[in-house]
Amino acid sequence: MTGAGAAPRRSGTFGHPGLRRCTPEDWIGRRVLSRTLTVPAAGLGLLLALTCVSACGGTSAPARPAADDRAPASARAAESPVAKPADLDFAAKLPLAKYSVTAEEKAVLNKAESKVRNSCLKDFGEPPLPVPDIPPPAARDTGGNRRYGLLDPVSARKYGYQLPPEPTAGPDGLPQPSPQQAALLSGIDADGEKLTDYRGRPVPPGGCSAYARSRIYAEHKANAGREVAQSIDMDGYKSSLKDPRVLSSFAAWSRCMDSRGFTYTSPLSVTDDPRFADADVDAEERSVATADVECKQRVGLPETWLAAESAVQRKMMKDKQTELTSLSTSRQKMLADAAAILRSAD
Repeated sequence: MTGAGAAPRRSGTFGHPGLRRCTPEDWIGRRVLSRTLTVPAAGLGLLLALTCVSACGGTSAPARPAADDRAPASARAAESPVAKPADLDFAAKLPLAKYSVTAEEKAVLNKAESKVRNSCLKDFGEPPLPVPDIPPPAARDTGGNRRYGLLDPVSARKYGYQLPPEPTAGPDGLPQPSPQQAALLSGIDADGEKLTDYRGRPVPPGGCSAYARSRIYAEHKANAGREVAQSIDMDGYKSSLKDPRVLSSFAAWSRCMDSRGFTYTSPLSVTDDPRFADADVDAEERSVATADVECKQRVGLPETWLAAESAVQRKMMKDKQTELTSLSTSRQKMLADAAAILRSAD
C-alpha cells in the first residue's frame, strides 16, 4: 500500500494547529496540543476535543527491522503494548505544558461555567440544566494525545485512525434544553433572531452560555502570554520536523513499515491516505494503524521526537519568561476564581 498525496483530512481527527490560526481557547484548554474547550450546542455548553494529530499509526505480524532501526535498549524496555492513553500524552511532557490547563483543572472550570450558566437561567425564571458527568480526556485515547500520531495499540486495533466513541453522560445522554432554555443559552430566539430581552429582563449578548464563558475565561484569554505560548507551541512543533534526529526516526519508521508491506515516507504521510478519510473502519485501516503504532514503538520515535521538540521549546521559552510567567499567574487566578464560584451559594 502506498501513501497517497494530499487529500482532505478527516474533520476532528487529523491535522495540526501549527497549520492554522489557534483559537483564543486553545491556551485555556487541556495540555499543550491536548486541549478541550466548551462550546454552545443547542444552547448547552458541551465539551469538544480539539485534536492535534501530526501523524497516526497501524497492524501486522511483528517484523524485526534492521539493527540500526531499532530503538535503544532503554527505550525498548519502556515499550508496553498495554500502555494507558494518559501515559501516551507526550504533549503533557513538553516543557511548555506547565503553562496550560490540565484535564483535572479543566473539569473544575467546566463545573464553574455550568454553575454560572445555570444561575443565569434561574435569573430568568427557567430551571437549571443538570451537569453531565463526563470522564476527563486524560482517561481515554483522544485526538488531543496524538501530537506525535496514534500511539495507543488498543485504539489502533479497534478503531484504526478514528477516535474512539465519545463517552456518554449516562443512560439518557446529555441533557436537552427546552426551547426556552435553548433560546436563553444561545441568545437566539426560535425565529433565528437575537434575543435581547426575556420576561422583561435584558439577555446578555450571546445568551447565558456566552455570559458564563466570559465570566470564567475572559480575563485569561486577554493575557498577552497566551499568544506567546501559542507561537512557541506551533513554531516549536514545525521546527522539530527539521531536526536530524526526528528525520532519522521517520526514516527508520518508514523502513519498519515497508518490512510489513506498507509504503509511507513518514508517519505524517499516513494521514493523507484518502482510504482512511471515511469514518467507517475496515480491516485494512486497522492493519496499517496497528503496524504504525508498533513501528513507532520499535524505533523509539515518540521519545526521540519529544526530546527534539523539548529542546526547541526550551530555547524559545528562554527569552519569553516574562510573558509566560504572566500567563501562569493568570491561569492560577482563573482557577482560583472558578473554585470560589463553586464554593459560593447558589
